[in-house]
Amino acid sequence: MLVTKWTEDDLSLLWREYKSIGSYDLRNRLVEAYLPLVKGLVLGLMGRGFGKFIGQDELEAAGNFGLLQAVEGYDLDRGIKFETYAPTRIRGAILDWLRDLDWIPRKVRSNARLYGKAIAALSGGSGEQPTIEEVADYLHTSIETAQALAHDAKGAETHVRQGDETIRGERV
Repeated sequence: MLVTKWTEDDLSLLWREYKSIGSYDLRNRLVEAYLPLVKGLVLGLMGRGFGKFIGQDELEAAGNFGLLQAVEGYDLDRGIKFETYAPTRIRGAILDWLRDLDWIPRKVRSNARLYGKAIAALSGGSGEQPTIEEVADYLHTSIETAQALAHDAKGAETHVRQGDETIRGERV
């Protein structure tokens, strides 16, 4: 999977040497050898629409941080290939970075999605807006809770409409 100048034997030797000595130079050489993993994951994310809002170089920087963490945390003795272990850490670092950029709490986003699904199900494509009582009944909740969900949905929608002009709630 790796397209580098490193052979499997070279990498195996480098891993053993790094784990026994722990030098920054050896760590950096390992990171350099596995950079194609980051590039591949980022290209996959870009293909899923992340490129509309975030540049590829920014995602790669976050992925590189995840790769560095993966190299430092990798345990040779577990018998798992690094190429299997690292993508989860890289993807996690990218998603953590993206979450940090988003000033809307995850709970608010979750509430907005729940409310949106209820509206879509109740309107049935007719475009007719259901009442808050109908939404509450559909979700098996109180009117107050349905109103809170509607409020969260409106706040999240406002943020999306502002688009790239808003970062962490501040206009740029």
